[in-house]
Amino acid sequence: MAITLDKERLFLMSADHKKKIFIIDFDDTLVKSSECIIDMINRDYGTNKSIKDLKDWNYKSICREMTQEKVLELYEREEFFDNVKIQDGAQEFIERNSTEYKFVICTKGSPRNLDLKKKFCDDNFKGDIQFYGIEIEKDNPHLDKSILNCMNPAVCMDDHRDALNSLECPVKIIMTNGASYYWNKMEGNGETLYMVKDFKEAQQVLDYLYIE
Repeated sequence: MAITLDKERLFLMSADHKKKIFIIDFDDTLVKSSECIIDMINRDYGTNKSIKDLKDWNYKSICREMTQEKVLELYEREEFFDNVKIQDGAQEFIERNSTEYKFVICTKGSPRNLDLKKKFCDDNFKGDIQFYGIEIEKDNPHLDKSILNCMNPAVCMDDHRDALNSLECPVKIIMTNGASYYWNKMEGNGETLYMVKDFKEAQQVLDYLYIE
């Protein structure tokens, strides 16, 4: 089963650890989720779209038939986890920085999706890692990750501004994957904000912070 923790256990986990906390997202941050989902939609619905055609969060720009329920079902398939590609440099990024940071992979999804994500992370990522799954509410799909604020994170990385806006963190990194969407456009609000297109640029941010 995927690990879900309450605030007290999250606080104890962070307080018991001497490293700084780095909260990192899964979908479209560690892995190329949207590219894989679009490939699955193309096979299921006979479309011929690519990641360049993506304009919205629910993939209606890829196929008008898509609904939130259909998107969640795609993310629950083992086919997704068999084919999704890890972002270039993501594994090396976590391993390289695990001396300085404890990585908390925080992601939202259905119970089945979270179980499969945890297995995927266990199989593919090495380093000082904790997996934390937040069960998505079908009538409230917002990307609120504020429960992790009790961990006093030092760095947070996500591809969606709503998730980053919900976190209280001095350094925020938004992963754009080299594209401009309405959900990755944001401004800093008292914290330091960096926009990166890949993990090479993310490493440059951490190197800069370390020098400072």
